[in-house]
Amino acid sequence: MAEIEIAAFSKKCLDRRIATIEELSKEAIACAKKRNSDRIKIEWRFTTVKARKKLKRHYEIVWKVIKEDLPILKKQLVRILAEFKGEV
Repeated sequence: MAEIEIAAFSKKCLDRRIATIEELSKEAIACAKKRNSDRIKIEWRFTTVKARKKLKRHYEIVWKVIKEDLPILKKQLVRILAEFKGEV
């Protein structure tokens, strides 16, 4: 969703040179307010089920990291923090 919003912002607000950061900020706020007031919706081209099926291999990698690697990283972080505090 973020990429879609950035693309919309680029097309509508960044199609010209903006001289100052203040002007860019005003343009960004105005663009966001307009999109929100127009209640722009994203037209998804796939369903949640299809997305999960297609991205399954990525989910499997993430779950592997969470199950296997995260506890190890937690132990290492606790040890590092203890060393930092001078407790070891």
